[in-house]
Amino acid sequence: LNMLSLAGYYGKKVKENARSLIREHMIDFAGTDLHNKRQIKYLKNKSLINEINSINVQNDIFLL
Repeated sequence: LNMLSLAGYYGKKVKENARSLIREHMIDFAGTDLHNKRQIKYLKNKSLINEINSINVQNDIFLL
């Protein structure tokens, strides 16, 4: 899973799909390939940390 998807970088529908895949235990790894400073801002956003904690990603997925 691209962490930018979970952060909402690609839009609401992609974020919802990412959450769904995680809830269904269909994701084993999460990471990203950053290309610019804007993407770094999305990953540093505290709401992403809350998002990860709300769906227990740390227990189900190995974060790269």
